[in-house]
Amino acid sequence: MARYLLGVQTLIDMCFKYTSSRDWIGAMKAHNLAISEIAISIARSTMIRHASTSVHMQNRYKSALERRLAVLDEGGTVILPFTRNEAIEWEKWRNHDPICISFEGKVDPVGQDVRMIIATAFFHTFELVEPFELYHSELRNQGLSVCSL
Repeated sequence: MARYLLGVQTLIDMCFKYTSSRDWIGAMKAHNLAISEIAISIARSTMIRHASTSVHMQNRYKSALERRLAVLDEGGTVILPFTRNEAIEWEKWRNHDPICISFEGKVDPVGQDVRMIIATAFFHTFELVEPFELYHSELRNQGLSVCSL
């Protein structure tokens, strides 16, 4: 049974060498990991958006993500849909404060997509795995285990 839920930035970072996410995932057994379909979609769209207008770079980033996901899938990583149960949990997190991120010196509330991933972690009692974010302390205060890479 999976124990860890990979966050969006973890998925993005695993595609690049010399990141704590890639190192951490490499040290884990794939069957201990879970990934939300929502996180996959966000990671894919974020990577394509940040690949500039170069179709070559967009294809390269997308291909890197798909290759890494395929390896995890073959190793037994669970890919989770967002179901009614997760949606019910998300209702609790939709307007919960403070769940904020810091980006370029500015603090903002996280988007609803991230809250959906948080709800998935809570519903399944997974430990959420992400590079450090401001909201991790609030998640811990609410009873969620978080691995801040």
